[in-house]
Amino acid sequence: MLKLSNREKLLLKILIGVIIVIMGYNFILLPLIKFFTSSDSTIISDKQKIEQLDRIYNNYKELETKRNYYMSLLKGESENISTLIEQWAQNSNVAKNIAYSRRNQTNVQNKYIRITTDMKLDGVSIQSLLKFIYEIENSNKLVNISYLRINKSFKSPNLYDVNLKIESYTLQ
Repeated sequence: MLKLSNREKLLLKILIGVIIVIMGYNFILLPLIKFFTSSDSTIISDKQKIEQLDRIYNNYKELETKRNYYMSLLKGESENISTLIEQWAQNSNVAKNIAYSRRNQTNVQNKYIRITTDMKLDGVSIQSLLKFIYEIENSNKLVNISYLRINKSFKSPNLYDVNLKIESYTLQ
């Protein structure tokens, strides 16, 4: 067996201590530091992903609410669009100015019915026309004006000839 002096024993203990410190630093301390720094960035990334999911969910809920609203309008009482147009024309004082009104019905994706009504109004005042358009657009029905053309009337400088295309939708 080898005999070591006290000085050699002390150096050997110091060397073992240095090796233990280096190994502890490399195998214990560095992995913990890397874990904590990467966990901070992971937490930030996960928070961003959760916020993005929350935005997507809010958009989904908003779209679902709109869809349910439109489906309730489609499933609601399906009044005759011609009757509604006549009623709106009476309310806005343009019923006497209707030159013609044509109605076409088409199927959309074998699930919905689109009813297109072409109308012409002769010699109507702009105030009455705006009231009529307001009645159509704010009727709380699935009705919209897809085409509008306004021309000066030959009858009077304050009157206009108007071509309209009104579309409405119902469930089949």
